[in-house]
Amino acid sequence: MTDWKEEIDQSIEICDQAFKQYRDEGVEWSRLQTADLPFRNLCIEIMNAVTREYHHLKVGAQEAPQFAAWAARNLLDLKIITAYVLVSKTNADRFIDDVFRMV
Repeated sequence: MTDWKEEIDQSIEICDQAFKQYRDEGVEWSRLQTADLPFRNLCIEIMNAVTREYHHLKVGAQEAPQFAAWAARNLLDLKIITAYVLVSKTNADRFIDDVFRMV
């Protein structure tokens, strides 16, 4: 096994551990009782989407580069969305309203 392959495998293992903690935190968030359930649910859905796209990125990195590229782009979108909704309650409410209009 080449050095870069070992480094990638180690990095994936570290990321897997971090994402397990991230998923566990999402489960804890789902148990929170809050007056702002739409915001809590939005955060949980973003966490779920990030976890799903990380899985797609891993699979794509091993099986299909175009799948990994798509997952990386989706993760970038999620980063932008997360930054936007965390700036203010107004932004979060606006995003939630926009999502409901699309469905």
